[in-house]
Amino acid sequence: MQKFILCLTLMFAFSLYAQDLEVVEKENITMWVVAQKFTGDYEAIKTNMKIFVDEFLRQKLVPHPSYPYPIGIFHANGVWELGFRVQSQVRVENPLHIRKITFPTIVESIHRGSYRRLLKTKEAMVNRLPRTRLEDVGKPAIVEYLDNPDKVEEGKLRSRILLPVKKS
Repeated sequence: MQKFILCLTLMFAFSLYAQDLEVVEKENITMWVVAQKFTGDYEAIKTNMKIFVDEFLRQKLVPHPSYPYPIGIFHANGVWELGFRVQSQVRVENPLHIRKITFPTIVESIHRGSYRRLLKTKEAMVNRLPRTRLEDVGKPAIVEYLDNPDKVEEGKLRSRILLPVKKS
């Protein structure tokens, strides 16, 4: 009985969380991104972010002034990239690369709190899609890290999640 009550409580709490989540649809999103590819555990993001930013600055690159936030690009099979949006195609050296990313349609939402809970926000976004006649097209999902975790307490961190979708 206790497990049943716990399960109901968790379902209710998650449904409240999902109802408060604002999801915005946007079309024709194009961005130039300078990034570095990584593999393995996402827990290494903080360490690898320093490696990426040091290299980005060493190459004297500048983030897009309207989008100065670092981003994570998450692919399948434990492959992910860390990067910055840039204004246009620029010349980069290894280990960095540049790519143009175009999404016909995305949905975006702001995640608040620990990076460990980003997946819960993404799941809540995906669960809302059938009501909007949109379908998740899978990877890559993009996360813009809007706050510095060294300066903002974990519970107050903000991240923007961008999910590519298509009309169903």
